[in-house]
Amino acid sequence: MKQRRGFSLIELLTVLAVLSVVTTIGTTMFFKVNDLWRMTSIRGQLDDAMGNVDEQLTRDFGMVLSSTLSGVPLRGVRRETDVPEGNLFRRLNDDWLVIPVEEVDIKSGVPRRYNVIYQVQRNNEESAAGVLIRARRPLGEPVPGKLGGMEVATGVLSMRCEYLDGGKWVDAWSGDGMPEAVRVSLTLADASQPWEQVSRVLTYPIHVK
Repeated sequence: MKQRRGFSLIELLTVLAVLSVVTTIGTTMFFKVNDLWRMTSIRGQLDDAMGNVDEQLTRDFGMVLSSTLSGVPLRGVRRETDVPEGNLFRRLNDDWLVIPVEEVDIKSGVPRRYNVIYQVQRNNEESAAGVLIRARRPLGEPVPGKLGGMEVATGVLSMRCEYLDGGKWVDAWSGDGMPEAVRVSLTLADASQPWEQVSRVLTYPIHVK
């Protein structure tokens, strides 16, 4: 009868070493795939948020009203906000944008005229990210320092607006006429992982009624 031979100590150690290497590789790959999935998910959410901002701005600029009809011009105010030294960002753009629009009420068919105001608000002094607020106010009403309105996007690190005037871009707009176009540079960040960011430059031609 043939005697069965067991594994030697060297063979067992070799198998254990191979298993250890395979397990380490598998664990590393798992965490890499998990990190990649999380990053992809976050970027997707930020892209969706940016798309929502673009959609809302496109709608408002599509209803822009000339200063002749509204009695008030479009306004663009250059603003910067200082954040605490401990933050990654020291000075951030928080430009204000005031757009006179005319919207036809769906139910009554009556046109309504008002100002649409975009404003970044930073409530937490320990955080660089803010909230982009869209508010509606009567034409000609002064813009308050802090608005109550609809949240268009959260995690806003910066909003910088520029205005096309005779072929050149300027940082603010206060003239009686309308710019040829408005360019909005926007940066959004994830709340839990602020190093994950999405930046876009959105341009809107102005065609007044």
